[in-house]
Amino acid sequence: MKICFVCPGLEPGKDAVGDYTVEIARRLQAQGWSVTIIALADRDVDATTEGERGGCRTLRFPKASAWTTRWAQLEEAVGGIHPDWISLQWVAFGYQDKGLPLSFGARLRQIAGAIPLHVMCHEIWVCADGAGSLKSRLYSCLQREVHRRCFKALAPACLHTHALPYAQALKRIGQPAKILPLGSNVHAQSGDVVCCASSELGSASNGDLIFIVFGNTPPEWNAMFAVQMLGQECQRLGRQGILYFAGKGGPEGSALAELVAHGEKTGIRVENLGFLERESILAYMDSAHAGLATVPFALWQKSSAVAAMRTSGLPVLFSRFDGAWPEDWLPSWEAGFFRLEAGVMEQVIEARADSGPDLWEAAMRQLLADLESDHNSAVVNRA
Repeated sequence: MKICFVCPGLEPGKDAVGDYTVEIARRLQAQGWSVTIIALADRDVDATTEGERGGCRTLRFPKASAWTTRWAQLEEAVGGIHPDWISLQWVAFGYQDKGLPLSFGARLRQIAGAIPLHVMCHEIWVCADGAGSLKSRLYSCLQREVHRRCFKALAPACLHTHALPYAQALKRIGQPAKILPLGSNVHAQSGDVVCCASSELGSASNGDLIFIVFGNTPPEWNAMFAVQMLGQECQRLGRQGILYFAGKGGPEGSALAELVAHGEKTGIRVENLGFLERESILAYMDSAHAGLATVPFALWQKSSAVAAMRTSGLPVLFSRFDGAWPEDWLPSWEAGFFRLEAGVMEQVIEARADSGPDLWEAAMRQLLADLESDHNSAVVNRA
């Protein structure tokens, strides 16, 4: 089978959707698929570039060039590949700066012709839960209508998203979607031996309770509250606590200084480790007792940080429950998920496992099954 992926950009480490696309593509290629990845709006190239990532052929079209040029290049590329599937990695802001790619769906469907389209919907319209200011909600209505028209024109044979609230919202605009598990962008690979040398873990001792935050810390996540609660729980158990921030997007400057000072008062040491290589992040996760999610619980299924913690066997502590999603749209509480609150730490420590589910394996099994069944349906419908 041949598949052509279409995503916004492919610069390593700078485009999360591009990184995800490469991971999925290389795994499909390992299953015997012929794979090409096309970046249709790449901010990091000045001219059309052909190359390779993850062992997969790539074509990168610069966002600076006119859409007419890029559409013509895509049409030529698809004509040369003759794929069995075109897989669109959808995030509206990746293709149009205001998140309003008005004619995108119709043009891509025109190029695809009879080729079945798979859409992986990474993001939907803003304020899809109905919350926000009047201005935000009005913009949400506009973006929702653009999504409705775009997806209707695309007429995907297979539609996936990661989060249950997104699937419910897509259903409301006439686009039923299946949930595809999100694999971690930091995960152990076959043959890895993760060991935690003392130089890696600083001054942590065997009696310390270690917690880790991986990735971005948005302002909506109350870091001060997290430090306060962790400190109180560590004091209650008579143990020293350490909170590590790992990866890009952690607190810096005065914000970090305030957290460090507050941690000293409550008995928990706070450190920002900054960017780490994969092996180092895995080592810190391997040493930790629990991870802290910074995303709202309603959208944990689309968090690569939560996926990384689950894969590492870490219990996950949630402290954000914002959003106005209907109750029956919310995802379930998985084993090892806990609300960050007083008296919970014994259960959290007990829930620590040596390893967790292989989310990439689960995602690939479902993707392959869905593409096979939906391709057969698309062929029958065309006939």
